[in-house]
Amino acid sequence: MPERNRTGMIRLVLSIAWIICFALIATGGFDIADRPLSIPNKSTPQKLREAWLSYHETGLCQDIDAIFVFNKNGMEVWSRIERDKDLRKFLKLFEPLKSSYPVALYTTRPPEGDKEDHLEDPPPSLWQNYELRSNMGDRISLLTYRQISETLIYLDSPEMDILLKQRLLIYAEQILNWNKRIRQYALGLSALTRATYDPSLSHELKSRACSICSDHAQELEKHIGKLASNLEQALPVSEKKKRSRAKSEATFRAIKDPVERANRIAAIANAVTRRVYRFVHPENFTVELDELRNSSLLESLRELRGMVSDFEKSLPVHAGK
Repeated sequence: MPERNRTGMIRLVLSIAWIICFALIATGGFDIADRPLSIPNKSTPQKLREAWLSYHETGLCQDIDAIFVFNKNGMEVWSRIERDKDLRKFLKLFEPLKSSYPVALYTTRPPEGDKEDHLEDPPPSLWQNYELRSNMGDRISLLTYRQISETLIYLDSPEMDILLKQRLLIYAEQILNWNKRIRQYALGLSALTRATYDPSLSHELKSRACSICSDHAQELEKHIGKLASNLEQALPVSEKKKRSRAKSEATFRAIKDPVERANRIAAIANAVTRRVYRFVHPENFTVELDELRNSSLLESLRELRGMVSDFEKSLPVHAGK
C-alpha cells in the first residue's frame, strides 16, 4: 500500500476512534482513566505552549472538548466543536501556527440528532419528579407527592402547565450546562497541574499554568456549589441533610503529590457528572427509586467541593512561591 494511502487510512481510523471517544464524553459514559493526557514538553516551541495555555486561559476549554497530543516540536489537536462561533475562536488561535510548526487540527461536529435545542418537553425523569415539580410551583404535584410519595406514581392532569414545562426545561439546561463545566474544569485542572509541577518546563510557563490552574479550581468549586444547590430541589428532604465527610477529606489530604490530587479530583468529578447526567437522562427514562430515596449525589458533590477547595489552597500561588 502506498505511504500516502497508509497514512490516510491511519488518520481515518484515528478520527473514528476520537469521534467515539467524544460521544462517550458527551453522554457521560467515558472513564477519565482512559482519556489521553498530553501537555507541552521541553521540546515544544514557545508559541505552541502559549496557544495551549490560552486555550485554558480564555475559557475555550469550556466550550470545546479537545485532546492535545504533543510530539517532538509539533502537536495534534482532536476536538469536538458544536457552535460556529467556537470554531472561529478555535481556528483563530491554532490555525496561524500551522505555517511555522507541524500542527494538525482534527475537528468533528456533533450529528444534528445530538442537539437538544428542539426539545419542547422536559426530560421524563424531571417531569415525573414530585419533589422538583412541587418546588417549581405545581400544587397538584405537591399534594400528590404528600399523599402517595411511597409509590411515586404520577397522575397526569388533563391540562399540562406550560409554565411548568418551561421551568423544567430551563432547569434541565442549567443542570447539564453546569455538569459539563464541572467535568471540563476538572479535566483542565489535571493537565494544568502537571504543567505547574513539571520540572522540565520554564519558570514562566509553570507560573502561568499555576495561575490558570488556580482560576480553574475556583470556577470548579463555584459550579459544584451551583449544581448542588439546584439538585436540592429535585431530591427528598432527607438527602439534603449534611453528613460528615471527615473521612473522605482525610483520605484526600493524605495524598501529597499534587498531580495525583488533581487526577483524583478529575476522576471523582467524572464519576459524579456521569451520575448527574443519568439523573436527568436515565437509561430507562425514569430515575431509579433508590436514587431518589437514598441518593448520595449531594454528598458526593459536597465532598468533591471540599477536595477542590483544599487543592486550590495548596497551590504555590497561595504559598507565595
